[in-house]
Amino acid sequence: MNDVGGCMDYKGMSLDNDVAGLVRYMPEVDAYREILTQLQAVWDNLSLLGQLSGVGEGMDDTRSAFLALSQSLMNHLAREHMLRIQDSMHMKAAVSVDMMLRNLFERTADIGFLATDEAIVAFMQAAPKLMQRYGDDHKQSLHMKRQQMQQRLKAYVAKYSVYNNVILLSPSGDVLLQMEDTGVQHSQDALIQQALLTSEAYVEIFRPTSLLPLVAQPHIYAYRVEDQQGEALGVLCLCFDFQDECQRIFSELKDGDWSVMALTDAHHRVIASSDPVQLPIGVHVQACDTDQLCIQRFAGRRYFSMTVTGKGYQGYLGQGWQGHVMMPVEYAFESDGEKSIDMPVLTGLNIFSEALMRIPQQAADIQEGLNRSVWNGRIKHSREQADAVFGRALLWEVSQTGLKTKAVFGSAIENLYQTMIGAMLENNRFQASLAVNIMDRNLYERANDCRWWALTDTFRQVLSQDQVSSDDQQRLTKVLSYINQLYTVYTGLVVYDRQGCVLAVSQAHLTPWIGQVLSDAWMTESLGLTDSQTYRVSAFEPTALYADQSTFIYAAAIAHTEDERQAVGGIGIIFDSTPQLSAILSDASSGSGSEEGFAIFYDNQQRIVSTTHPNLSVGSVLPLDLDMAQRTGSAIVSCALGRYVVGVAKSSGYREFKGCDDDYQYEVYAAVFTRIGDLINDSQLTSEVSTCALPSLDAGPKQELATFFIQNQCYAFDVKQVVECVDVQMFTRLASGHSLFSGYVKYHGHPIPVLDLSRYLGATALAGLQAIVIEDEGIKFAILIDRLGGVPEVPISAMTPVEVHLQDHLVSHIVTAEDASDAMLLILSTSKIRQLVAGGRAMADAMPALSTLLEVGHAASE
Repeated sequence: MNDVGGCMDYKGMSLDNDVAGLVRYMPEVDAYREILTQLQAVWDNLSLLGQLSGVGEGMDDTRSAFLALSQSLMNHLAREHMLRIQDSMHMKAAVSVDMMLRNLFERTADIGFLATDEAIVAFMQAAPKLMQRYGDDHKQSLHMKRQQMQQRLKAYVAKYSVYNNVILLSPSGDVLLQMEDTGVQHSQDALIQQALLTSEAYVEIFRPTSLLPLVAQPHIYAYRVEDQQGEALGVLCLCFDFQDECQRIFSELKDGDWSVMALTDAHHRVIASSDPVQLPIGVHVQACDTDQLCIQRFAGRRYFSMTVTGKGYQGYLGQGWQGHVMMPVEYAFESDGEKSIDMPVLTGLNIFSEALMRIPQQAADIQEGLNRSVWNGRIKHSREQADAVFGRALLWEVSQTGLKTKAVFGSAIENLYQTMIGAMLENNRFQASLAVNIMDRNLYERANDCRWWALTDTFRQVLSQDQVSSDDQQRLTKVLSYINQLYTVYTGLVVYDRQGCVLAVSQAHLTPWIGQVLSDAWMTESLGLTDSQTYRVSAFEPTALYADQSTFIYAAAIAHTEDERQAVGGIGIIFDSTPQLSAILSDASSGSGSEEGFAIFYDNQQRIVSTTHPNLSVGSVLPLDLDMAQRTGSAIVSCALGRYVVGVAKSSGYREFKGCDDDYQYEVYAAVFTRIGDLINDSQLTSEVSTCALPSLDAGPKQELATFFIQNQCYAFDVKQVVECVDVQMFTRLASGHSLFSGYVKYHGHPIPVLDLSRYLGATALAGLQAIVIEDEGIKFAILIDRLGGVPEVPISAMTPVEVHLQDHLVSHIVTAEDASDAMLLILSTSKIRQLVAGGRAMADAMPALSTLLEVGHAASE
């Protein structure tokens, strides 16, 4: 969905045009909008009170900054939710059409091979002549041939169950035979002449036809059947069960949301729908820009809509079909509310845009400035000894409102993390499921091919002989080569006899194998098969037939012409697994193929079958533990490259492949990885912020303290000696080599020295960007700090003097409290720090710049 310039008001917030009208459909986003709007009203009241009372300088700026950040947050949250919907819909639209095109690509090879089937050629030669003759003998002969051909076609469809009918036609349009009787005996459909005359490899139609009068959307592949002289004997029609396959695809893509999936033709007419009630077949849908999310009105309802053009497979582009997904806008952002990801593991993730990830820090910066304003307000009231009851109450309320606002920003980002990580986990699990599903569909075709080709008459006739001549081998080679030209997913096919000796191959690079005896288990097992429905597959391991790389080899027995239970040899087909499986992973996982995102197939021995990762190799063992992901379907895992969201799915078969009657149950898993961040250790996890240990208030005199933190240790000054806390972003550092003086900062137009007390307090050097300005005996200087504390009143009785007479010891008192779990409060002596500053002036020779600054600062304070 393209961004649209400009803004519009939505319930008190100015939001970008492209999301403002959609926020009301996003429960999680709208909930935060409601909270932030309420807080903004509080800010308005506090700002007004501050102006009337003179308390809380700069509150207007804080209010405006939080409002701007709130609006930015809402825009980002809405867009992230939109991206989640867009990615989900795009994947479904793309996979639906591409999965169909993959299937249909296999059909384009089937029609070319079956049209040359010797049994079909023989039947097409004999049937028309027998139909023109009279007499019981001719009728009986025709009946027997039709029965035999019916059995052969049913044997074919038993293997390729994507077809619901096979029709054989004479050149004039007479129906010679059809596997499923439609009652049609003659047709003049233009398809027949097209198939007889075409120079292409096949004719494909998707339209009504008199050949299938009861089918609303016939999808037929057709080609002429020729005799050995090239004369056309008629036309073969393979009728693809289009709607059945569409519903299988839609079923596999359903994930419980409200999306409606469809295939549309080149004119945007729906030809298949996952929900014909919402999106009927035959209706036209709005043409959206390809791959762009848009909103359309349909049947009185608003839908998100996504259209993706099929990218084709192996050069096959079909008929310009598109995947089309629609989602009712009002249900698009529904959430089950379950968020079970532990937040500590989300530290340091980088899954969102840089602008969105800056928002928590921007909120923290605003809050830091607010804290400084409140802290300074407290200091000012204390120094002026004014009646501060109202002022303190107002400043406290301002501080608390700031903390609440900042917490909302943090909660919104955390919630978005939960939502998006959860969506990524589910998305990767879904993509892994698609990957193994596409793999099963592909290997289903391989299992079909080897079994059907084993029934080829030439193979059976040649191998049933006692001796195989060189001419016979040439016949075998010719058939194998023709098959391999049609089915390009194989690097080679081999035919072997009952001893496993290779008689013929389909590719020149396999020629050295002719005459060699295969000893592999898949070959031995194939010779023991006794029916045409069974097959064998090699283990996924390196083989010399595939240049010593790992692959699957599918094999079936070639039966004796007179005894179908007797194997006289077999056929082995070598799957080109390296590019084919990699392409499947890439298609199912949105093209992932880097350390940022990748996909793998692996077996139950944890060996990699295929991978898109540039540094992982086929045959190697998985470098990380996916046990949890296998059990739950998804998980967050860590490895040397970082943290990843991974989805895992196990192969479950397709149609008859790996079904209950299929004894081939090789376990394959798919895993899809998306990198979400770097590895972290315990020290990188966010720790709790320390607080000051304060005693309970009791009777007696009290002293106000200005508290602050240096590396989580709480310190304080007497408020009478504190001027204010300042932002030192304009702080100029000096490379003096002296551990006390860090540089200077301009204060009311004059430079004053900035001190780093870390050496004297047993801490490491600071990089703080705020400092407390102190005035003692007329000298002003600033102390670098990490963060501010409060301005509490502390009983003087709880302040214990420190009896240590060391020049560098800066602590004058320790405040004791009952709760020892908090950081101890240490009161610093401004006079001792002033003495350190004065001592620094004696270093004029070594540090002329600092000495000058100190003199200037001293003069300015006088």
